[in-house]
Amino acid sequence: SSDVCSSDLIDRILVFTNVNLKTREEVYQFVVKQEFPSDIENAKKLSRELVDREAQGNIQIAESIVLPHAECNYIQRSKLLLIKTQRSIDTWSSDIHDIKVVIVMLLKSDESRNVKMQFVDIMRQLGKDELIEQLLSEDDPELLLKLLS
Repeated sequence: SSDVCSSDLIDRILVFTNVNLKTREEVYQFVVKQEFPSDIENAKKLSRELVDREAQGNIQIAESIVLPHAECNYIQRSKLLLIKTQRSIDTWSSDIHDIKVVIVMLLKSDESRNVKMQFVDIMRQLGKDELIEQLLSEDDPELLLKLLS
């Protein structure tokens, strides 16, 4: 992949470490605040979208890692938010427990094929145990960003 591609991808990945979030609701609130700091209407819409999407399929991709996502036309640009919580979230939902890493994928509905492919590629990487272990053990935001980009 060309440098242009990967540097563009780095702009789309936001890393947050040691965040004090204790529930799924708090995580989603945190996410929508990043995306819509002052737009309460769209923040609510996005929050609902994340919850609805989750109801459609299992978002747990590995032990201690969930990958919520939303696809909508009102976000500014597609991005990934990598969130590592201070302590693991004991109960994310009735069937998901002990979550330490949350990777939220926000995709613009009319996103270019190029960007969609980059995201799909990251999803594929997340199938690798080695990457999962690094995401769980690493706390340096710079290194975490490198792992995903």
